[in-house]
Amino acid sequence: MSLTLLISSTPLPAKPPYAPGGPVAAFLVAGDEFFQNLTITASEFAQIQAGALAYVLGYVDYRDQFGQRHRSGYARRFDARSPENNLVFATEAGYNDEKSV
Repeated sequence: MSLTLLISSTPLPAKPPYAPGGPVAAFLVAGDEFFQNLTITASEFAQIQAGALAYVLGYVDYRDQFGQRHRSGYARRFDARSPENNLVFATEAGYNDEKSV
């Protein structure tokens, strides 16, 4: 899996700039959840407050019950103006998707 914070003054590039992934041992069944923390430095926080675009990007590689390998991508943009959920879907193609690998 990979989870990273991307701070940028420009929109997302065509290909997701994922951070290198690492192994995580987890076995999940229907209804299970898995949480991963993401640390934000004081400098990153200041950039976001100054108006930089902030994205949480990631993916998880997994095997389904039939042994098929998949990659599920994740991309959310931070939006402080959103009253209900401040991590809104990034709508760029190739970011929130599911692929067989």
